[in-house]
Amino acid sequence: MAIATSGAIVTQGTKLYRGHTVTEGDTVVWDRVRGVSSFSGPNTSKTKIDVTSFDSSRKEYIYGIPDEGDISFTMFFYPADSIHKAIIKEDVPAAYNRPWRMELSDGTIYEFEGNLSSA
Repeated sequence: MAIATSGAIVTQGTKLYRGHTVTEGDTVVWDRVRGVSSFSGPNTSKTKIDVTSFDSSRKEYIYGIPDEGDISFTMFFYPADSIHKAIIKEDVPAAYNRPWRMELSDGTIYEFEGNLSSA
């Protein structure tokens, strides 16, 4: 059996959590989102701005503010699951960001604010 030296990890065991607080300023409570089968992203980027002038001897650039991009999740919908119901009824129509947490199989944790664009 070959051992990967690239730092790659298996995705089996990766978990997604939907965060909420009871009142403003409270500690985030994490609810597990079950049935996630894949994810892609994030696709972070930043704008490259051309600042070349007549005084330049070559092309010059500065970089704008980063766009944190998107993360997409594919999941099986469980109609009886309260978290799945909340995602459909609350998160898709919401105009605000919600805390999310992704825990990779090696224990690495990513926490981010995000809004759903579709479900």
